[in-house]
Amino acid sequence: MLKKINLIITVLAVVSALYIMANGLGLIAGLDFGAGSYFYADIPNFSQYTDKTVYISETPMWLLICLFLIWGWLMYRIWTYLACRTKSHAEDPLEMLSKNDIVNSIK
Repeated sequence: MLKKINLIITVLAVVSALYIMANGLGLIAGLDFGAGSYFYADIPNFSQYTDKTVYISETPMWLLICLFLIWGWLMYRIWTYLACRTKSHAEDPLEMLSKNDIVNSIK
């Protein structure tokens, strides 16, 4: 049952990604970088989009950055927690996340 749910989620994610790319959703008009368009570090002068004179928001930039960092930390903690639950014999969560473990978990 769980494998079927994983398969459905994977298929939905791939179809969603293809739909987003086919329709150009999330791209900035006038900037075409091919596949690199979705990596904002590739966009020249990206700092202008986070500049206070160009990017105007009621939410302060420092709060947005803090929320992003908290989200990243939370995702890391969930990932290591789930990895620890699947392999309880390992002491260090990072030692479980070797390339072989990741490849074997996909099979």
